[in-house]
Amino acid sequence: MAVRAASAPQMDAVMLQLLRRTWRPPVSDPLDSVPHDIDWTGFCSVVHRCHIAALLYERLSPRRGMVPPPVLEWLRLCRDQTRRKNLHLLSEIQYRFLKWRINRMRRKFDVYSGGRANDVDRRVH
Repeated sequence: MAVRAASAPQMDAVMLQLLRRTWRPPVSDPLDSVPHDIDWTGFCSVVHRCHIAALLYERLSPRRGMVPPPVLEWLRLCRDQTRRKNLHLLSEIQYRFLKWRINRMRRKFDVYSGGRANDVDRRVH
């Protein structure tokens, strides 16, 4: 079965048809059209329950005129609190990993803190 090359006008017509089917005009940012009658108290409670304050602060901070200043300040405080929690969690993971490595080296070199019960010399390292 031979494949026949399409001529340039046929290819242009096919490409144009494909572009018409798949190409859509760029969608405007949905935050550009935020309604002014938002219940900000309900908004904050949903944001708090879903733990997305950090994300929304990063998204809404360039649009300071659309969001009331107290809501923006609350989102910033929640973002900072989330960062502190994550840093604390990271430091806890690093501490546990370091403790695991030290204990692994102790077992590898037969070093026991406090000595062993069956050690006649009661070596303590």
